[in-house]
Amino acid sequence: MYYVYAYLRTDGTPYYIGKGKGRRIYADHNVVIPTDKSRIKIVAQKLTESESFLLEVKLIKKYGRKDIGTGILRNLTDGGEGASGAVRSIEFKKHLREMKQGVPRSEETKQKIKDNMPDTSGINNSMYGKQHTTHTRELIRKKAIGRKHSAETNAKKSRPLDKNGRAKSVMTPQGKFTTITLAARTLNVNYHTILNRVKSTSDKFTNYYFV
Repeated sequence: MYYVYAYLRTDGTPYYIGKGKGRRIYADHNVVIPTDKSRIKIVAQKLTESESFLLEVKLIKKYGRKDIGTGILRNLTDGGEGASGAVRSIEFKKHLREMKQGVPRSEETKQKIKDNMPDTSGINNSMYGKQHTTHTRELIRKKAIGRKHSAETNAKKSRPLDKNGRAKSVMTPQGKFTTITLAARTLNVNYHTILNRVKSTSDKFTNYYFV
């Protein structure tokens, strides 16, 4: 069985996410291991290899990478690499690639990931009440210049249109809005928050839909 682990800074925020089994968490792998064992955290354990890869990828995406200016981790990849010395079959590589591309997960896997995800909302968020310095914002901006998104990403970022090319109206628990942008501004939430709720299959968001 595998586990997913995190190395934490003194302020409790993670600076590295990894997966492994046995003594991997303490093995040398090109990242500084905390000398204070309280800063070494097992996020989830008793996972299959596929589940550990999936959670590793999800957490790295959640916290972002310092090397490409998207977050706070020192990871140099998006996760899902390395198989603890095992040689992977073509079938397994295909399965891993499909997992990263958003193939539907089983309810059991989704629940296991949800149960093991750390709460980073509100005061639990390391940036709660803080702002990036001007210098940090400028570094992030420079790294973003020239970055090209895939066609799939651009499609996700595009505005939903009806058959006549007009922005779709959206229904929310607070009423109907002519566009998602208007709904987001009125409800004081992010555009993609509304869009993700509309697309969600969760019973929690059945009151969000296009009209």
